[in-house]
Amino acid sequence: MAQATGRPHDQMLESFPLLSGHRIPAVGFGTWQSGSQATDSVFTAIVEAGYRHVDTAAEYGIQEEVGQALNSAMQAGVERKDLFITSKLWCTDLSPDRVRPALMKTLEELQLDYLDLYHIHWPFHLKEGASRPPKAGEVMDFDMEGVWREMEKLVKEGLVRDIGVCNFTVKKLNKLLSFAQTMPSVCQMEMHPGCRNDKILEACKKNGIHVTAYSPLGSQGGGRDLIHDPLVDRAANKLNKSPGQVLIRWALQRGTSVIPKSTHTDRIKENTNVFGWEISEQDFHALCSIKDQEWWKLKLKPNAYLTMMMDTFAMSFYVKNLSNTGSNGDASSEIGDNNEKAENGNAMGSRNGRGHGHRHGHGQVSAFVLGNKESLLLEKRVIAQRRVLDGEELFVNKIDGPFKSVADLWNNED
Repeated sequence: MAQATGRPHDQMLESFPLLSGHRIPAVGFGTWQSGSQATDSVFTAIVEAGYRHVDTAAEYGIQEEVGQALNSAMQAGVERKDLFITSKLWCTDLSPDRVRPALMKTLEELQLDYLDLYHIHWPFHLKEGASRPPKAGEVMDFDMEGVWREMEKLVKEGLVRDIGVCNFTVKKLNKLLSFAQTMPSVCQMEMHPGCRNDKILEACKKNGIHVTAYSPLGSQGGGRDLIHDPLVDRAANKLNKSPGQVLIRWALQRGTSVIPKSTHTDRIKENTNVFGWEISEQDFHALCSIKDQEWWKLKLKPNAYLTMMMDTFAMSFYVKNLSNTGSNGDASSEIGDNNEKAENGNAMGSRNGRGHGHRHGHGQVSAFVLGNKESLLLEKRVIAQRRVLDGEELFVNKIDGPFKSVADLWNNED
C-alpha cells in the first residue's frame, strides 16, 4: 500500500491491493445525490472518462438508474470483469435475516450477478420505517457479529468479492476485528485535508485494511468546501491543475483511493487526470495543515447585528434588532475557548462594505458588513482538527430521539 509520504509512484496509485488479493481502482466514481442524472453521469464516467470503480448504495435510491448505466456501458464494450462495483447495506437491514435479501435486491437493481465490494453503510440499526432522524424506539440493537457472519457467507458463495465498512470509529472497527473470520477489505470514510480522520486511517493501515475517501473535495453540506481554500488554490496554481485535481492527488499520495462525484462531463473527466504528476513534499504537508473550516452566509435585515459565541469546536449566533442604530451599526463578537472566558470585540461596517474582524485564542472570526447592513459573511477557522464523523442529519433527534446530540450518538468514540 502506498505510504503517506507525499511521493509514491504512479504505478502504485492506479489501483490499490486489498487483503483478499483483489485490487481496487485508485479513482472511482461516486453517485451520492446524483438523482435523475445518475444514468447519464455513470455512463459518461465509464465509457468516456475511463472510470472502472462505481460506488453507490441502496439508500441513495438510484441503484436502478446506475444499473441501466452499467448495462449500457457493457453493451458498449466494457467488460464486467474490468468493473469494480460497490454498494452498501442500509441501517434498516442491519439484522442477520435481512442481509441476503438486501443484497439480492441490490443485485437485481444493478443488473449484476455479484458485487465487488459490499459495505455496512453506518453502524446503527434502524427500525423499518424509522423517522429521519429516528425517534425513541426506532433505533434497535445492532448484532454486528451476526450481520458480519451473513456478509462473510456472501463472500463464500461468490455473491460478493469483498466486504467492508463505512463510517466506523476505531472502537467499532476493533470490535469487528475481534470476531471477523473474513477481514474487512476496505473502510470508507469522509477524508480530505480539512477532515483527515487520522486515527481511523492509522488503525486501518495497522491492520492492512484499505481506506477509500469519500467527499475528497470537501463537504459543502458539512461546511468543509475546500475548492476555494487559499492553500489548495496556491498548490493548484503552482502545478497548473484545478483545485479538485490537487485534492484528489493529495488523497492518492496519502495512500487512499477516492470516489469524487460530479454530474458535469468536463469535471468527471478532469478528476481522472491525476497521474503523471505529484504534489511537492512541501505543498503536501501544507495541505495536511488545513484545519476544519465552516462558513456561514447570513442575510440580515437593516438595523440588525449578530452576536457570535465561539469556542474551538462550535459557534452559535443570534440576531438582535437595533431600532435606533445608524447605517454604520456594528457586529459584536464574543470569542472564547474551553478554558477562557469570552472576550468582546467589534467589527465595524459601512456602506462601502469595508470592515474588520477580531481574533482571539483558538479561533478566528471575521465579520464583514456589506452594503446597507443587509448581508453578513462570517468565517470561522478552527485550529484543532475535530472528529467530524457526526451523522447528525441522519441520526440526531434533539427533541424526542434516543440520540439528542452527536456525543450521544458516538458515545465519545474516536
